[in-house]
Amino acid sequence: MGPITRTEERTDSGLRVSYPAIAWDQPEQAAGVTADLRELANDGGEIQWWIEAPPEVVERVAAKAGWVRLRTLVQLRRPLPMEAPPPIPGLRTFDPDRDVDAWLELNNQAFSWHPEQGHQNHAGMAATLTAAWVDLDGFFVVDAAQFEAATIQDGTRPPNTTHALAGFCWTKFHPATSATDASGADVALGEVYVIATASSARGRGLGQALVQAGMDHQYRVRGAEQAMLWTESDNTRALKLYERLGYTVHHTNVAYGPGAGS
Repeated sequence: MGPITRTEERTDSGLRVSYPAIAWDQPEQAAGVTADLRELANDGGEIQWWIEAPPEVVERVAAKAGWVRLRTLVQLRRPLPMEAPPPIPGLRTFDPDRDVDAWLELNNQAFSWHPEQGHQNHAGMAATLTAAWVDLDGFFVVDAAQFEAATIQDGTRPPNTTHALAGFCWTKFHPATSATDASGADVALGEVYVIATASSARGRGLGQALVQAGMDHQYRVRGAEQAMLWTESDNTRALKLYERLGYTVHHTNVAYGPGAGS
């Protein structure tokens, strides 16, 4: 076997590295990664090692290098179509001329705990909206005033319109050539790129309805064959929602970082 190959990507949170095409069953390859991780840790700085669907040996390699698990992301999938969405009061598509401030407010509050998603800003949003994959017809938002007025009818509590948006679901299409299913056949994926509901709107089925609306668009308009999304493995609220909708774990990605003693 030849020398190991490391790829690097600079992100807002530091350096992200990976080791493509490693033969983990070859001891010299695993030892090479261990040595390289130790060297990276000695260099200092914010750094993460990401690996997709890691075999068991990876945990031992990380431990030998003095690296610890930082994050575990699960990719969930299910076949499309799913059940049609119920009517959602106030549902419309995102308007970049009037919704950016409201979207940033709700997104950053809903993901205040998240190391990446919870720190969005105008510059980043403007850059993302110019990306080739963005389809504003698949970016759904819910007007808070309309949603509250339609869903609180009995007068037991006043409408809560602290946020301009009650929720949103931003979807993304992946053509068939970019993904494979378990059998190896190409499939087109409809992804829930990011979704959130305001705290005042929770408990009324809005999150589930938004997923259904987003995947209805991906199936009928974009031709997606499977629904896909990523979530943190310890996000129990989200996992319960997606399990109810028929999603199952497709694979897991793990991020490691140098431990305190590295």
